[in-house]
Amino acid sequence: MTVVWYILAGIIGIFAIFQIIIALKSKMQKNKPAPQLQRHYGEALKDNAAALFYFYSPGCRACTPMTPLIERMRKDNPRVFKIDVSKEMSVAKSFGIMATPSTILVQDGIIKEFLLGPQSEYKLSNLI
Repeated sequence: MTVVWYILAGIIGIFAIFQIIIALKSKMQKNKPAPQLQRHYGEALKDNAAALFYFYSPGCRACTPMTPLIERMRKDNPRVFKIDVSKEMSVAKSFGIMATPSTILVQDGIIKEFLLGPQSEYKLSNLI
């Protein structure tokens, strides 16, 4: 029976280590230049105004409460982008997205904020 507990503790430990690695890698992206993007994403970054990129996955339960907030923000601001990582993997890779939901604020060509997990409407509205 103790072997089962050791195995379970090992699995939980590995999961925790992966979460820490993801958080550290996302924090390291802050204050780095934004990647060169194609299409309308690249056009949004050319004039150095703030742009908000929301990366989500349709099957992500943590994305569910945040997606309607982003939709409302997109109606008011054309510089808010909702990106499905399963359809636009190249954009997600260029930003270093490792988990969803992830929200990135780019201003003056620099990644100013890299937020992991669901965010409140208050925090999102204060970003841009």
